[in-house]
Amino acid sequence: MRATILILMLLILPSSLLSYLSHSSEIDPIESLNAHYDSVIHEHEKIIAYLKERNESKLERTILEYIETFQKRITLYMSS
Repeated sequence: MRATILILMLLILPSSLLSYLSHSSEIDPIESLNAHYDSVIHEHEKIIAYLKERNESKLERTILEYIETFQKRITLYMSS
């Protein structure tokens, strides 16, 4: 059990740090930080709804979109 928790922490902490860094300033020349926050909240709401509905296809599509958005933010942050 402790090994599982440690592994999860090692996986989650770096992504949490990257998330914090990519959301800490205006880095996207097209989308404002507030607009990005709104889209993230909307994605989270969709993920929760699809989990409740047990709609795997929509859940998978939304999670992939979420990951792509995160990757874009990280790339913008690293290139700014």
